[in-house]
Amino acid sequence: MKRIKILFMLVAIMGIIASCKTGTYTASGGTSDQAYLTFTSSDRYAGKTVGVTVDNNLRFMAKVVKDKKDKALYKGKTYAIGIGKKHIKVEYNNDVIYEKDIFVSSQDNKTIALP
Repeated sequence: MKRIKILFMLVAIMGIIASCKTGTYTASGGTSDQAYLTFTSSDRYAGKTVGVTVDNNLRFMAKVVKDKKDKALYKGKTYAIGIGKKHIKVEYNNDVIYEKDIFVSSQDNKTIALP
């Protein structure tokens, strides 16, 4: 009988110790500080590659997708930029076809409609 009491007490103590948390566990997840641009055109520039300049220092080439009502079709044709106020200039064959100041927030996907 004494052994059963001791065994019961050991199991209870182990249960208490196992249920105690030692330390604080936190998980922090968030969104990256990026925004995304998608370039669309009804016909004139659809399927063509344009030059994009962001804030007069970041330059890249972007493929223009055909403007469609289903926005899910644009997935995969996005270009990451930093957040905040940005000056966007789009050129095709050395002609400026779009130039504007925009504001983008974190994880914002801005669609720029070209003529």
